[in-house]
Amino acid sequence: MNHILTVGARAPISDPAHESVHESAYDPTQMVNVVLEIERPSTDELAAYPRDERYRRLRANTEAHRRQLTGWIDMQHLADEVALISPATGFNLLFVKCTPNAAQALAHAPGVVDVMYTNDGAVDAVDTADTDLLQRH
Repeated sequence: MNHILTVGARAPISDPAHESVHESAYDPTQMVNVVLEIERPSTDELAAYPRDERYRRLRANTEAHRRQLTGWIDMQHLADEVALISPATGFNLLFVKCTPNAAQALAHAPGVVDVMYTNDGAVDAVDTADTDLLQRH
């Protein structure tokens, strides 16, 4: 099941089919979109598995890093600076909408290989019509 994690939001979600209103101490126009490249299993480690199992393992790896990242964000007191984290996929990428300060800090998060800024709205384009939204309180 894919989930968009709305980290800093405080408003309850009334209907998971609709996007929640994000209440943050930060101006949404000051948020940036970044793509996090995360660590992934080695090619040698995955070589023994058929394609579908490789994909499942890659997705599980991304989801594990996503959970670890949200815990790290909480420990660093950055939850109010991170508006959302995209669902995990079989690729070693996570899309994040956050403040510039949080983007710089994410470069030092465990498991993060690189932080790439994007102006293409990739994070905004995540389709939430078929996705449950999670909020952290």
